Amino acid sequence: MSNYKEQSDIELVEASRRDGDQRAFGELIKRYERPLYNFILRMISSPAEAEELFQETFLRIFKNLDSFRGGASFSPWAYRIAHNLCIDALRRPDKRIFVELEKDDDDEVSILDRRENEQSLNPENELYRRQIGHSIQEAVNALPPKLRSVFVMYQYEHFSYDEIAKVLEIPLGTVKSRMHAALKQLSNKLRHLTPAGKSPRGKKES
Repeated sequence: MSNYKEQSDIELVEASRRDGDQRAFGELIKRYERPLYNFILRMISSPAEAEELFQETFLRIFKNLDSFRGGASFSPWAYRIAHNLCIDALRRPDKRIFVELEKDDDDEVSILDRRENEQSLNPENELYRRQIGHSIQEAVNALPPKLRSVFVMYQYEHFSYDEIAKVLEIPLGTVKSRMHAALKQLSNKLRHLTPAGKSPRGKKES
């Protein structure tokens, strides 16, 4: 009996498409279900639609296993399929969703690179951290799809620029320019945020 957990992604892909090994494909799903679902959810924001797109992602992966190039990395290929489905969904005329996502506070604050982690959190700071999270969420949702995908992959999926370029099949320079544009838009959207107890100009409130 094969030990699927010890096999590489490529070995599992080969077993799935050559032998129709459903258990091998099941191991691939197990490995990627959480990161791919989280990526889709951060792109789409709606848990219900993210679940549908997640299922469609793996359906397309299964149907297109024969077109997967041997020797290539499975991860960028899988993310590319998920990304393309997300972009198609976001481009629909009726698509404009702003639904609350559940994120770790550490992820939310890291985007702004603030210094709250150096302080002991009091209730005022904790409330402010949550307000930051909601504001960041709305700002990310407002990014154009092409900028959002680069930002989400870099910030939340911890992809390098090179890895993002492979997923999206675009030049490295384009990844960097999109990231720069995304950060610029987010900065403009979030410039009103100031540390708790301070005015927007940095003066303490009376």
